[in-house]
Amino acid sequence: MFSFRVILKAKDILHMGRCLSYVTGLLLFLGSVGNIEAQTPSAELLDDVIEVCETGEFQIRIRFTGVEPFNAWIEFSDADEESEWNGERGPAYGNVDAGPPRRLLSGIYDDNANMSNGVYTYNTTFADGWLNRTREVKINIVEFFHGEVNGDWIIGQGEKQNIIGELLVISHQRPAPFAGDPVDQCGYSTVLNAQPDPVSTSYWWELIDGASFGENNSDFENPNALFTVETDGIYDLKFLQENGACTPVESEVQVVLKGSPSGEIRTNSEVCGIGDAEVEIELLQGYGPMEFIYQLNGENFIRTGDPGNSYLFSHENVPGKAEFQLISIEDVNGCFATEAQLSGEAIVAELTPQINAGENEIVCGATFSLNAWGEPGDGAWSSQSAFATFSDPDSENSQVDVSQYGDFVFTWSMNNEGCEASDQITIRFVEYPDVVAQLIDDLICEGDETILTFNAQGSGPWTVRLNDDDISFGTTVFNQSLAPEQTEVYHLHSIIDTYGCETTFDDLVFSVSVDEMPSPYAGNDREICGESIQLSAVPSVGIGTWSGSGSFANASDPTTVFYPDSFHELVAPTLRWTEVNGVCTAYDEISVTFYHEVDPMDVDAGDDIEVYHQFAINLNAMTPPLGVGTWEILSGEGNLLNSNDPKSEISGLTFGSVALRWTVKNGICPEFSDELTIEVKGLVHPTGFSPNEIPDGFNDRFVIKGATHISNNRLMVFNQAGEIVYQKQNYGGDDENFDDPGWWDGKDSRGNPVPEGTYYFVFTGDGIDPVKDYLVIKR
Repeated sequence: MFSFRVILKAKDILHMGRCLSYVTGLLLFLGSVGNIEAQTPSAELLDDVIEVCETGEFQIRIRFTGVEPFNAWIEFSDADEESEWNGERGPAYGNVDAGPPRRLLSGIYDDNANMSNGVYTYNTTFADGWLNRTREVKINIVEFFHGEVNGDWIIGQGEKQNIIGELLVISHQRPAPFAGDPVDQCGYSTVLNAQPDPVSTSYWWELIDGASFGENNSDFENPNALFTVETDGIYDLKFLQENGACTPVESEVQVVLKGSPSGEIRTNSEVCGIGDAEVEIELLQGYGPMEFIYQLNGENFIRTGDPGNSYLFSHENVPGKAEFQLISIEDVNGCFATEAQLSGEAIVAELTPQINAGENEIVCGATFSLNAWGEPGDGAWSSQSAFATFSDPDSENSQVDVSQYGDFVFTWSMNNEGCEASDQITIRFVEYPDVVAQLIDDLICEGDETILTFNAQGSGPWTVRLNDDDISFGTTVFNQSLAPEQTEVYHLHSIIDTYGCETTFDDLVFSVSVDEMPSPYAGNDREICGESIQLSAVPSVGIGTWSGSGSFANASDPTTVFYPDSFHELVAPTLRWTEVNGVCTAYDEISVTFYHEVDPMDVDAGDDIEVYHQFAINLNAMTPPLGVGTWEILSGEGNLLNSNDPKSEISGLTFGSVALRWTVKNGICPEFSDELTIEVKGLVHPTGFSPNEIPDGFNDRFVIKGATHISNNRLMVFNQAGEIVYQKQNYGGDDENFDDPGWWDGKDSRGNPVPEGTYYFVFTGDGIDPVKDYLVIKR
């Protein structure tokens, strides 16, 4: 929306330094009006807002007081082009900064020239550049003049005080709406396509009789409203738009709605199964000639006709309930009927009775109430079986009774004016089931079970209700386990067969008595060092008895004394304490382990051991006849290969002493120990020996104890001349056997005895410092 406004406000003093525009105009004089000259000079804009359409014509009304004649210098704000206003813009009289456009009002201001009761009316207009758009301009009085002056009134010499008001002038653009392109189509409605001018949002369609813009004209302000008419024809529509002070502008569009044809289909034909039928089609409205299509059993039939006429068409071999359908109607204008305009129904009536004999059923017993249905016509029940009897054959709900069980076929037949139909049902009559039940044991032990045997008759599988439980089985004979925790009575209430037929019982009762199961406690497993034990069973219910390998002082006494059979080292018999209560038997077992005591004389760690430069040896304790022995290192260093082996190897020995203890223990019986000491020494050698021609077993060989245990050793013997008289690689023999041939016997390398005297020897080997010493040989 475009607008021009003028707002007038009182201003005390305008900027005096502003350069004023060139002014053209006439100084006009105003004659005396009452006592105006006696009043304080003033100028007042009487209007706040003026709205005009884009022609730009408007009036400025000013009330002057003071000495006549009057004139005013007015300013038009917000103008951005010189041509926009019929005023002038500086420079004038040499002024460079002229400011906004200003104008000196022209004319002779008196009561005979646009002056009425002191109010001056000035008619003016916007320039052409302001047309066709919306603008706003503020108008103010810069200064005013009053009284006679000689020559022109000049800006800057007028009154700047007592100026009242500010005027806002709004110029509205005239809108240019477009009603849309012409419409020519079938039907009774169309969507319009008007385009309003963006200058405003106030637009609408002019209402017309016999038509509607939206439902009940609710959408008449929508440029794209749905336009609907009652009758086809040509409609000239007006789309109007207004903007501010501008009067509404209208745009027209022609809408041609050619309507659409309609028709109705119907039939009164009846057939018995299949026969001849007719269909009638009436063309109701539209422009002829028309082409219409109807359908029967998927086949289309094309016909022509004129509106206001009915047409009858015959067809052969039409089945009952067949439907003729009106598919389409097209008029001479090429317009088609809508789905709603294809009305009516044409279904060929079926005279054959619609019949239903009911549902196939399974019946418990020999009686059944039939439940047929059918219309129209009269009906009757029939059966091919001589074992069936109807209570009322002509009744849809007749009762039928049979004299034997099995499947029966019943026929319900109906006749409607000679048109007959029938339907059949099959009813299976089932004999009610029965059962014979027998309890195997009526006395059981707690936790045990008994068997209730069912012998069923009828059609299985069956379900019996025993107390509150349903038990299902598929064989004629079925065994049901019963495991009551205490004495219980069982009621057999009913049996149901596979068809849901149920037989109930009132007096089938079975009682099961339950003896309490004993809870014997034989005591805890025990270990005994000896040959007897006093038992400590805890009895519960019933009679208790001990059993097991051995002898009992009193087998019925829960705390009797027990003696095991003769044994060597240990024996661990299992003893059972059994309690019997009625038909219940329970037992508990304990294991008692008996041990013989160890004889201290059977505990021997062996003799103390002395070795030379030997760091691993085998121990030699006595093997215990019973129990388990264990080696323990009391002091020193060493590693046992098997601490339970009396002959275990001990390695990792070092020079010095190692103390060991050999302990033998049998079960929980007291243990006994023995100790030994191993002394590990370095190499030991004599400084002389006396080899005899005939050895006397004493000091006949040169023995270096420990030499055998030094790898890569070598012995060299020198005479006093420094000559080697004997040498041997890997020298040594048994440290405890001085006659071992591994030791030197005093002979040289040729086997000759060396002379008596003093010799020197050197002994070397891995891991040792060489041993050097003298050696005296005396024979």
